Amino acid sequence: MMHPPASLKLFLCSLLLAVVALGCDSGGDDDPDVSFIVSSTNVTLDDGSDGIQFFAQPNVDVILVRVDITSPTGTSLPFNAGSQTVISGQAIALQDPGFAYFRVSGPWTFTFSGRFAAGSQDSYTFTTQVNVGA
Repeated sequence: MMHPPASLKLFLCSLLLAVVALGCDSGGDDDPDVSFIVSSTNVTLDDGSDGIQFFAQPNVDVILVRVDITSPTGTSLPFNAGSQTVISGQAIALQDPGFAYFRVSGPWTFTFSGRFAAGSQDSYTFTTQVNVGA
């Protein structure tokens, strides 16, 4: 009986490993890219000063855990979204009911953190800016 040379065995093992590796699912590859559209509305605060409220709509179903909001002055305003499931296109308020932020002109930065609501349920992070005028 003739045995194949060692180089052929190594090649066949490498080929088998490559086929197996290609067939493995890495988990998050099937998840769509997440994004949020942020909108705002001007409000008057209890003391009569100008305020602003923010709302966001995801492009896919997500579980929203946290939104880190940074005002144009550099103030960090974390918002606890409470691991709320948000359906694609559904608007969610980025402040507690009855609350608003002091309106400051300039770029506001929003960093969304959570998990996909379907599929792999992998984590995501998405950052966007909204420019608030005077």
